[in-house]
Amino acid sequence: MPERAQVDLMVQLNMSVSLISARIHRYRTVINSYISDPVAYGTSKSTGRPRKGPGLPDFGPPIIATNFEVYSDAPSTPAPLSSGTPLAASSFPIVVDTARRQQSLPDSIDPVLIAKHAVTLLEKSTRAVVERLPDDKSLAQDDQDFQMLTKFANGNSCPIPTKVHRHPCSSRFRPLKLQFDNKQDRDAFIKGFNKLRHTDPAITSIATKPRIRRDLTMPELDTLRASRKLVYDENKKAGVTKFIMSDINYKV
Repeated sequence: MPERAQVDLMVQLNMSVSLISARIHRYRTVINSYISDPVAYGTSKSTGRPRKGPGLPDFGPPIIATNFEVYSDAPSTPAPLSSGTPLAASSFPIVVDTARRQQSLPDSIDPVLIAKHAVTLLEKSTRAVVERLPDDKSLAQDDQDFQMLTKFANGNSCPIPTKVHRHPCSSRFRPLKLQFDNKQDRDAFIKGFNKLRHTDPAITSIATKPRIRRDLTMPELDTLRASRKLVYDENKKAGVTKFIMSDINYKV
């Protein structure tokens, strides 16, 4: 399973960042960066002055440190350069310590639950959801939506969804789910829609101001609703836009 899918799965299982970091051997800062905004992770481009330090690494093959020699009486300290006679040295592979920590991690996870979550995450990873699109509840609504979004995608060089359907519910405007061939197309469409929804006449002409997001699990939906409420309440209280949404979270 790809590492990003593994992280998504472990987040849904309410595993801590520290535990996820230990299981896939990635820095916690990298995992936090991905969890905070999965859609934008690894694709953001800086428009300001380049940073002096290196950026956060993308997920890739684990980097395992090679063995190095240390003093036998101080196994945690690398041997310094010295012109004197060194003490007896021993080989100390870092990976052994990592393996020892890995063995102490809890493994009591139901494999059936993991399989169900994995299937759900894989399905949702290729779907987007458009909210607040006008909805007449007719049988032809899906076809009308597909034609409108296909025209939008063609006019703005965005990936075209393979199919669309309204999520069955009692809402005035049923959420519209968009299916794509892969996650990359899904993410590209979401970014294109968000970039153009305030300028493209096909979107700005819709009075309900539609918005888009990725297809979420129930815990993620709870987080999204709480974040939206906080952003609305705080901005209303301040009288200015202080908080904005970033995926399912908010930022200043």
